[in-house]
Amino acid sequence: MPSRVILAVLLVTAASGSARAQAPGQTFGPSNAEAAAVPPLPENIPSPRPTLPPPEGTEQQAVVFDNGGFSAVIGEDGSIRFVDGSLGGGAMPLLAWLSFDATDIVMRAAGEDPYLAEKLRIMDGTREERMAVRRQYDRVVMRRALDDLPTYLDAVWRQTAWSPAVRRRILFALWDEAAEEGNALLVAGGAEARATIEGFIARTIPPGTRHAFTDREVAELNRIRTSRHTFAPYPAPEVKAPLVAAVLRAF
Repeated sequence: MPSRVILAVLLVTAASGSARAQAPGQTFGPSNAEAAAVPPLPENIPSPRPTLPPPEGTEQQAVVFDNGGFSAVIGEDGSIRFVDGSLGGGAMPLLAWLSFDATDIVMRAAGEDPYLAEKLRIMDGTREERMAVRRQYDRVVMRRALDDLPTYLDAVWRQTAWSPAVRRRILFALWDEAAEEGNALLVAGGAEARATIEGFIARTIPPGTRHAFTDREVAELNRIRTSRHTFAPYPAPEVKAPLVAAVLRAF
């Protein structure tokens, strides 16, 4: 299966429109036992919260090169874009424009870029710097997504327009989408997201409460999961050492 990602976009999309099935609140008849245990996700279910805004300051850009014919601009996500013409502003005299830029206009009209070689050189020369910028940007986005996840999960559970079964299904879908492949940042983020979701479930709908996951439901979700990890929102209680010793003595 393709690599999955745990960023803000992924955290939202699992509950905001990638699902298919019955409308929110629809219930199944008792004759379809498996479907009753694990309902499909509703179709086009809206996100209970807006998508996260970009990290603060991500709209800032740095001009790394400006030769008058074009400018190279690096964004805070490490992307690079080229802007034709100087960023300095101001109009050039008509004769100067005809002398220096007429050839450029003709080449662009023919589908060529007179600065292509120079642009490629700049892209290659700034590659390592831009990769470092992108890594920092990804860390910021990941941290904000993970920090916001508990609030997002709470918004999902408080969405009473959806049945408890549908809300549990969304919580599982978010858990199941957490990244397991990719670079170290993605894998670590996925592990933290799964732990956060499991902790939220254990605190909000603990075992034995009215809307808790049932053993049968958890077993069915594990049957259909795509994650390599086992969905275990309610870990088995630890057995106290004295109790173990007493059991062993009984044998």
